[in-house]
Amino acid sequence: EPSLAPRRDVLLQRGYRSLGCFPLTLAGRPEAVIALFAGEADYFDAEEVQLLADLAANLSFALDNLEHQKTLKIIDGQRQQGEESLRRFSSAMDATADAICLVDRTSMRFIHVNDAACRMQNTTREALLAMKPWELLLTSRAELEHAYDAIIASGADAEPLEQLRMREDGSQAWVELRRHAQRSGERWTIITLIRDVTERKRATQELRESEARFRGLTALSTDWYWQQDADLRFVAFSGGDHVAGWGADQLSWVGLLRWEIPGITPLKDSWNEHQALLRAHQPFRNFEYQRRDADGSLRYVAASGEPIFDAGGGFAGYRGVATDI
Repeated sequence: EPSLAPRRDVLLQRGYRSLGCFPLTLAGRPEAVIALFAGEADYFDAEEVQLLADLAANLSFALDNLEHQKTLKIIDGQRQQGEESLRRFSSAMDATADAICLVDRTSMRFIHVNDAACRMQNTTREALLAMKPWELLLTSRAELEHAYDAIIASGADAEPLEQLRMREDGSQAWVELRRHAQRSGERWTIITLIRDVTERKRATQELRESEARFRGLTALSTDWYWQQDADLRFVAFSGGDHVAGWGADQLSWVGLLRWEIPGITPLKDSWNEHQALLRAHQPFRNFEYQRRDADGSLRYVAASGEPIFDAGGGFAGYRGVATDI
């Protein structure tokens, strides 16, 4: 064996005259060698060589089997970990009140849907998983694929999308869709969160209508409404636009303290008394003062106000009304 030539003299000095080498393989690859030395030349005959070769083959088979069992244990452990992770993931998804759907972009099929999605559709998980995503989301496959590809290409979450849907009982419901693309290896999963925002939309509309009614009433009233921040500076006025000498000037008062308004003088109480009441965060009624207009005429006002407190109980300012008397 040419590869042993550099060590031949050393082996001869040790008394070796014969050498037998039998490889041990693992999955067909040489991993080790059984080396047997003898003091006689031509010690290993054909029968012994065959016997030792069979022994090496049996040992290789045993090593393959042990490695296979080890691999199976690793795979089984990974499978169990994967199943446990999936169970935790599913439990977390089912705990949320929002509907969540996972779609594989390649196959355009549902991977998973949570309990809230089933309740929203009033169907079972099996039936929902059998649906096509574009049927659930009330669009075409081409449009949905285009939307998914745009999310993947942008690398950012899509802007929230609102849809008006029809419930089974015939009533209308507004839903908000939020989408996120998640890569796993060479595949993409689109995660869609669907939230029922019907009550929020209704509350927003009612607020708009209430504000419109309020503006309409204040436009007809001889009173006007004001609000101050925690530093007692005016931040807003409403109404009184038709009251000569007051309405048009109010915009220039934003950012001022009441006693900083040009030409204003208290009538019954002093500024010090009024300021002490404000520092104590107490309501006040009919605080009367006068103001001299640019033409020199006097106008008289009675103001009433109440303190505002935030959700934590902190003082946030005052709001109130004023009347030209």
